[in-house]
Amino acid sequence: MGITVGLTVGLVGLAGVGCGQILGISDYHESTKLGDGGASSCDVDIATTCYPCLATTDQQLLNACTNGCVPFDKKRLTNLLPDGGLPAVPPVPEAGAADAAPTDSGALPSCLAINANPVVIVAGTAKPYVQALASAIFNDTSPITVIYKGRSSCDAWAAILQGQPVTGQASYWQGSPTESFCSLPLMGSQPDVIVADVFPSTCAPLPNGLPKDTGDFQGPVQTMEFVVPKASPQTSITAQAAYFVYGFGAGSGVTPWTDPNFIFRLDDASGTQAIIGTGIGVPSTLWKGTNVAFSSQMVSSLSAVQSNNADKTIGILSAVNMTDQVRVALKPLSYQHYGQTCAYYPDSSETSKDKRNVRDGHYALWGPVHLSTKLDSGGFPLKQAAKRIIDTLTGSSPAPKGLDLIETEALNSLVPTCAMHVARGAEVGPMKLASSPTPCGCYFELKAAGATSCKTCNTPADCPTTAPSCSFGYCEAQ
Repeated sequence: MGITVGLTVGLVGLAGVGCGQILGISDYHESTKLGDGGASSCDVDIATTCYPCLATTDQQLLNACTNGCVPFDKKRLTNLLPDGGLPAVPPVPEAGAADAAPTDSGALPSCLAINANPVVIVAGTAKPYVQALASAIFNDTSPITVIYKGRSSCDAWAAILQGQPVTGQASYWQGSPTESFCSLPLMGSQPDVIVADVFPSTCAPLPNGLPKDTGDFQGPVQTMEFVVPKASPQTSITAQAAYFVYGFGAGSGVTPWTDPNFIFRLDDASGTQAIIGTGIGVPSTLWKGTNVAFSSQMVSSLSAVQSNNADKTIGILSAVNMTDQVRVALKPLSYQHYGQTCAYYPDSSETSKDKRNVRDGHYALWGPVHLSTKLDSGGFPLKQAAKRIIDTLTGSSPAPKGLDLIETEALNSLVPTCAMHVARGAEVGPMKLASSPTPCGCYFELKAAGATSCKTCNTPADCPTTAPSCSFGYCEAQ
C-alpha cells in the first residue's frame, strides 16, 4: 500500500474541471444560501465535483465552488504505485545545501555600539516588512533602532531556542528607508526577536512544546509558490507531481521535470522549502535537485535559464520574493493539494495580486509569519522594546505614525489576518473558517491589487445585509 502524506483523505482524481458558481471574498460567508434547499443539495462527491454549500471543513474549503481552476493531466504521474499511492522517497539525497559561512565585518561599526534602544532581529523572511517598521518606529515617541540579520527560518529558531549566536554584517535603519550596515561581534549576539516562516516544531522536535521562556506570536500570512521561467508552457503542478519531482529528481517520471540540473531547491533550513516540503510530504533534507542557498540566488538561477530549457525548469519562492521585477522573468504555477480536484493560483489569476485563493482556502501552501522572543516568569516579553516590535507586527497595538501596516503587508505579498477567511494551527495543517472583528479584506485588496469591488461606507447603515460590517471604509461580510 502506498504512503499517504499532507492533508490526507485518500488520493483523488487530478484532472479536475472548473466548478460552477463563483464565491468571491465579499459574498463567501453567504454561500450557506446555496444549501437552503436541504441537506441533499450539499451531499456531493467532492472527489469529482466542487462543494456548493458553506465550506467548513478542510476538504470542503479546498474544493468549494469557485472559478480559476487550472487542470493537471494525471497521466503525467508515471511512477504511482499500482494502488495509486506514493512510493517512499529515497533516504539518501542527491545533494545537500549548506548555509553561507558568517563573515567578519570588522570594518563596519559595531552593532552593539548603536544608541537609541537597539533591538536585534534575526529573520528568515520578509525583510521589506521589517524595514518599513524600522523606519517608522525610530521616528516614534520612544525610538527603537531595529538591527536586522537575515538567516534561514530554522536558523532563526535555533538562535532563540538553542542559543546559537548570530554574527557578521547586519542592517539597521534610523529614521529613513536608507539601509545602513554594522557588524555583530565574532563571538556572536543573541537576538531579541526572531521572525520565521515556519512553526518551531517544523525545525526541531518539541515533544513538550515550546519552552515556557519562549513565546510564539503569529503575524500575517505568507504564501509559498512553485515558480518557472516565463517562457515555460507549464501552468500547474499537483502535490503528487511535486512529491516525485523533489523527492526523486531524475527519477521523477513527471515530464518535463526530470533533469536535476534544472530542478532548483533551497537550503535545508529554508522556511519556504520547509512549508512546501510539509505540504507535499518530502522533508527538506531529502529534496533533490540543484542547490541554491538563498532566494535571491533562486531568482537569478531561474532567470538565467535559456528559453530552450525553460520547459524543464522549476523552483520555489515565497510570494514576498515574487516582486514586480521578478515577475518579468518568472511566473507562479497553480497548485493542487492532496484531496483537491483542481489546481489554483495563490491569486485569482496568474498575474493578479489579490491572494484571493489563499484567503478563502483554495490554495494550501501558506502559513503565518512567526515572531518569537524570550519571556519572563509571567509570560511577558523580557525586553519592552521587543514587545513593542511584536505587538506592532502582529497588529495587536497601533502602528507608529506614518506606517500603514496593512498597506505594507499588501505591497509585500503578505496577508494580514484581518483579511483571511481561513486559519490553521499547524504547518500546512487543516484549515477552518475564520473571521476578524475588524475585517480588512476589501482594504487589503485595494492596496494589493489596486482596486476592489466592495462598497464604500462611513457607517454600518451604508452597508447591505450581505456585507453588514463597515470596516476600513468598506462594507465587509463578517
